[in-house]
Amino acid sequence: MASFWVWAVALVGYAVFLSWCVNWRGPRSPAEIETLMARLTANGIGHGDQDEMPVMRRFLEADDGREFFMLNVIRFSDDPVADPVAGARPGPRAASAAWSTPGGCRTSRNGR
Repeated sequence: MASFWVWAVALVGYAVFLSWCVNWRGPRSPAEIETLMARLTANGIGHGDQDEMPVMRRFLEADDGREFFMLNVIRFSDDPVADPVAGARPGPRAASAAWSTPGGCRTSRNGR
């Protein structure tokens, strides 16, 4: 009987995971896209490059509702890089590690 409860808990856990992980709603509707674009504009996102917002709109409109996977490939510089806030010049890997750890942004902004 104990093994039943183990499998029951595992099944419930897997069902909860799937309900969170799988997109059950399909692609975004045009109304959802308009709402998202308005929120991005209201929050000041998309002012760095003139093509950011049209690219985001095309991406959302071409969405088929299925999951996608992203891979960030980073090429590190051989030269030390300057921290924009603290001014220190750690190596590029150390700078990336500082900004990639939990609380790293807060630590680097304080200059410590």
